[in-house]
Amino acid sequence: MIEYLRVFVHAGFFWSWFMNTQRMLGIVLLILGIVFLAIGMKSSNSVADQVSNTFSGRFTERTTWYIIGGIALGLLGLAMVAFGGRAKPLLARRGS
Repeated sequence: MIEYLRVFVHAGFFWSWFMNTQRMLGIVLLILGIVFLAIGMKSSNSVADQVSNTFSGRFTERTTWYIIGGIALGLLGLAMVAFGGRAKPLLARRGS
């Protein structure tokens, strides 16, 4: 029983250190960036975008914004996950 409690306490310590609000928001932004980029890449193969690309040499405005937005959100989310502020250790929070 004590071993289970010890593992639970250490897992809680790791969870509180790794998952603070900024990192969780970074993960959400990273996922949204990947989704927007996938939507933009998929819509770039549509008939309307192929016709637009044939005559004007560029994709439609909506597709371009999906791709640019996806890249921007992905990079921002990645930066927030990589360099997000570190939470105080669980033992330091007990006193405050």
